[in-house]
Amino acid sequence: MKCAKDEYKKLLRREIRESGIDAPLGGEEFAEDIVMAMNLGQVEVREPSLGLFLKSLKAQFNMWRAQ
Repeated sequence: MKCAKDEYKKLLRREIRESGIDAPLGGEEFAEDIVMAMNLGQVEVREPSLGLFLKSLKAQFNMWRAQ
């Protein structure tokens, strides 16, 4: 199911605002921490469209590695 444009950005900003954390970039400064905490294997299964993207991305990385 496709979500509204910028829905995840809005959710991230809301959660940061409600937490009281200072985030001058709107949460972008936490991107690495968020990605490192994500369970991409679970996301791949639960979100089919993102799963397809992750599989394509892995295939591209593997192709570059093989070169």
